[in-house]
Amino acid sequence: MLKRNFIKSIKIDFKAKGYKFLYQFHTVFGVFTLLFVLIICLTGLYWSYGWCKSIFYTLAGVEKPKIVKVQKQELSAITPQELQNIRYSKRDRTAAVTL
Repeated sequence: MLKRNFIKSIKIDFKAKGYKFLYQFHTVFGVFTLLFVLIICLTGLYWSYGWCKSIFYTLAGVEKPKIVKVQKQELSAITPQELQNIRYSKRDRTAAVTL
């Protein structure tokens, strides 16, 4: 019964007219929008929270990848003296750099 109702909810009877057609169109659009939003929510949880990542890896039965730590020197693109020359503007929250 549930499978039959789901299949019925994703089909539009193009021979229907007026209110029935609009109701079916609204239902089909809602079902596909729900699936799309559900995928966005699940991927957002995965990207945002570590506990959610752990659950996904456990459910998939795979080992969680190891995080590689990068040394601090590799991350710095500017010298500490250049960093002191950065002025922050409170008004528009942009940084002006003088090198």
